[in-house]
Amino acid sequence: MNTTLELFVLPWGVYPRRVLLYLSEKGLSKSPNVKITPVSVSASAKMVAEGKPEGTVPILKLPDGSFIKQSVAILQYLEEVCSHPDPEEPWQGELAKLASKESMLGISAKERARTRDMLSLADEATIYFGFACHKGSRLFENMEQMNPVASRFAFDSAKKNLGLLEQYYSEQKSISQGRKVNICDCGGS
Repeated sequence: MNTTLELFVLPWGVYPRRVLLYLSEKGLSKSPNVKITPVSVSASAKMVAEGKPEGTVPILKLPDGSFIKQSVAILQYLEEVCSHPDPEEPWQGELAKLASKESMLGISAKERARTRDMLSLADEATIYFGFACHKGSRLFENMEQMNPVASRFAFDSAKKNLGLLEQYYSEQKSISQGRKVNICDCGGS
């Protein structure tokens, strides 16, 4: 059976990249159950690909035709499928067998909560950084109103969140010291 998930991505985008990193770390990037579809950007700045619904990427199309449209939700969905495949959905068992790593959320409830906490900080920092770029970078000056004060505030907020995230990392082993890669390591791209 080859039921396929379809992941719509802009490969250089921050949020799609975190899902692509996860798939690579989990050993699923070459899975026949996962089709990766790059989108293109139209002249009107819309992301387009055949079968892709409106909205930004990443978007994960499920076998039943429904969609998951947020990167963190996609990461957690894939992690749940690989950790607890539904016996009534044989494709989930196939995907779980291909996964090269055990849970990337953590084994215990405490580990999973800590990982989700870290992922939330990384996601928040990414949002602040994106806002800082939109309001302070010349890249966006022809598309929206610039606001250096808002940009500075957002940039400082991103730095604050990264500092909080750094505290979590300083309290644990590094990957080179034997710590297992977790979902947050992919989410803080």
